[in-house]
Amino acid sequence: MKSKAAEEAGIKFNHVQLPEAATAEDIIEVVRKLSDDEAVSGVLVQLPLGSHVDAHGTRAVTEAVSPEKDVDG
Repeated sequence: MKSKAAEEAGIKFNHVQLPEAATAEDIIEVVRKLSDDEAVSGVLVQLPLGSHVDAHGTRAVTEAVSPEKDVDG
């Protein structure tokens, strides 16, 4: 639904899908790369991350998003 909404609003959208078993550290690495990429204007992390990622891991992932690029924040 987010992809469709972005398309309807004329926003370029890139869905980055990670393996189901991706750890919080794996996800943080991707989020930081996107946050540091000047070509990326916004980052949205879709929750939940999976039953194997606990609350601490989820918090670490969401906090890894640059405040300037946090679409949800």
